[in-house]
Amino acid sequence: MRKDLAGKTTVIIGGSSGMGRACAMAFGQAGARVFIGARRREAVEKVAAEINAQGGQATGRAVDVRRRADVLAFFDQVKKEWAQVDILVYAAGTNIPEREIKVLSEESWQDLLETNLSGALHCTQAVLPLLPDETGLVIYISTGASRHADRSGVAYQASKRGLDGIAFGAAQELKGERGLRFSVVYPGMCNTPLLDKRPVPTPPEVRAKILQPEDVAEACLYIALQPPRVYIPELVIYPTCQ
Repeated sequence: MRKDLAGKTTVIIGGSSGMGRACAMAFGQAGARVFIGARRREAVEKVAAEINAQGGQATGRAVDVRRRADVLAFFDQVKKEWAQVDILVYAAGTNIPEREIKVLSEESWQDLLETNLSGALHCTQAVLPLLPDETGLVIYISTGASRHADRSGVAYQASKRGLDGIAFGAAQELKGERGLRFSVVYPGMCNTPLLDKRPVPTPPEVRAKILQPEDVAEACLYIALQPPRVYIPELVIYPTCQ
């Protein structure tokens, strides 16, 4: 097991599957203490158990990022167990099959905004008191579609573009004041469960050629391993076939 992040505490939101799970595993293998949050309790506990079985240190707890009170309670528990959070990775995200603007419902619009965007704000505000000055880091996993529009849906793209506002706005406010860093990772098409929510299934041969969750996790780990003097506001990662 690598020990690059030994002694560091990392919170992974959305760590039960896909890129979030891959981040939890990668950061755990790098020696970080990992606190994993997602809606499904059994799923996050399973990921935490895998990390612990490999000799790491991880805890998994359920949290619904759409509910501010739930997020505050989650981070209160983090504080009780580990006092400080060095790195937050916000990997939570969802999409829907009925995504075209002509059929997008108000309910779906609100659900995507609450999960993909409002949840990021809730988690960012909750973690701020726990981040150490000069070294604290927040990483948001966005999407390449927020930079170059595609057919992933207006609600999905709008919610993910909103992450830029949180990340870069917070960076301007807190980079000089506290020395905190905020980074956004923009992955291209990646083989995650979100592809199962596409109106038309993605063929296995395409899934094999696009990004894998571990590729995105390594990009996040690269950002986290930089010394405090290095600030990476944006990192774009695409599959060669895109």
